[in-house]
Amino acid sequence: MMASSSSRPTWAELSRVALRSNYRILREQAARADADAVAVIKANAYGHGAVEALATLAAGACDWFAVTCLDEALLLQPQLKGHRTLVLSGLFEGEAPVTVGHGLTPVLGSVQQLAWQAEAVPSSAEAPFPLHLEIDTGMARQGIQWDDAANLAAFAAHLTRHPQLLLEAVMTHFASPEDPGSTQTSEQLDRLRASLATLREHGIAPPLIHAGNSASLFEADQMATLREIAQQSGSRLLLRPGIALYGYGPHATARGLRPVL
Repeated sequence: MMASSSSRPTWAELSRVALRSNYRILREQAARADADAVAVIKANAYGHGAVEALATLAAGACDWFAVTCLDEALLLQPQLKGHRTLVLSGLFEGEAPVTVGHGLTPVLGSVQQLAWQAEAVPSSAEAPFPLHLEIDTGMARQGIQWDDAANLAAFAAHLTRHPQLLLEAVMTHFASPEDPGSTQTSEQLDRLRASLATLREHGIAPPLIHAGNSASLFEADQMATLREIAQQSGSRLLLRPGIALYGYGPHATARGLRPVL
């Protein structure tokens, strides 16, 4: 229950049972594609309360979480300790040392961000520091453009000079996966495949790939293509359900998802 300074008797109730149930359904759906699920708790868990959502999902054996930015991740420390946490929106100057200090995994979108990360991780580190690379396949928000061969080559070359870093994953974000009548997602999948081929030409083969979000999990064609791309790259597939965790999105009720709020 959330208190209000108003004298009106209003409140909001959130169901941990529904959140656990939704996560279980989404995790099982991901497993059918031989994939793991990343719980997206950005924007205060879509307004549902990130602290409570994180605690509930962690108790339900969720290992991967995703937030928008470093500020969100820091607000959730120390709850995130012991869990893999993706910082989706990249880095600003001066933030790389903080990701290292707190064991956060940044999603990088430029050679400059990679250079900042390389400076922040000691060359004597006992184990390589994991990072993820975002490819802009059509969302036009952030990341290296999928057909920018020069920038992809520069990223790969910079990475090979810094063995203290590990490119753990390559990812992209779909702009309209919930629209089955649009060709945009299939175009983005083709572009992701092409960018991965370019990276392989430069000796980069990430252990993980992630691209699908809430809508993708229930679109058989998208899931089949994502699985094929992952297998082609010798990578494990991750999926990033967000709004569906909280019981919303296309056909949520028909899929057994329950509103948390």
